[in-house]
Amino acid sequence: MVKQTLTEGTGQSNQESDPPPYDCIQNNNAQQHHNPSDAPTKTSTTGPVSNGKLYPLKKNIEFTFSPDPTAHPATQEWRGLMVIECVDVPRLMREGIYWTSDNVMKEEGWLSKNATGLTWSHTRQYFLQDLQKPTRWLANLKIESSSYTALRNVRPENLTVENMDSAYAWGYSGREIYMWQSRDPSTWINVIYNDMPLERMWPWPKEEKKT
Repeated sequence: MVKQTLTEGTGQSNQESDPPPYDCIQNNNAQQHHNPSDAPTKTSTTGPVSNGKLYPLKKNIEFTFSPDPTAHPATQEWRGLMVIECVDVPRLMREGIYWTSDNVMKEEGWLSKNATGLTWSHTRQYFLQDLQKPTRWLANLKIESSSYTALRNVRPENLTVENMDSAYAWGYSGREIYMWQSRDPSTWINVIYNDMPLERMWPWPKEEKKT
């Protein structure tokens, strides 16, 4: 099957074949995916456990989370860091970005022990992908905690804007285009759309509620 995609920076359309089925991908295909639509596409809920090796990500968006964003991160029971790769950040600003448990690539996750002396002793890794075709984004979520209960129960679908500590975004060349830190309103800036309200998981700006 052939699909149409837009070539980045030109607006020209070209044709490309659908990516191979997830369970046919070999480890030697691992590479930096500069376009998430070129990344391996998962088509089933079973397959090899590659521990994310097939999905090295370029950071275009970063969200951080905690139970209480008003408190200092080091005092929290857990901390979340999500890195998102996408070619078109402004599109995700216009359309919004969100995820559910359906976006999680279940075979890719793993648990690791952190180096001695860090605030949290363990890290749980998740990998997620957009369900829209062609794929607009891929993501890696790390949940750090010293509590196995938190590592078991804090899941991607449970995270909300109310849990967000910070948000950043970068353009294709790596220059910063969006910044938001929950405890410092003076840092809030969107150089692409200024004050245009953003939906879903973007923390700011939000449309003012009518009274």
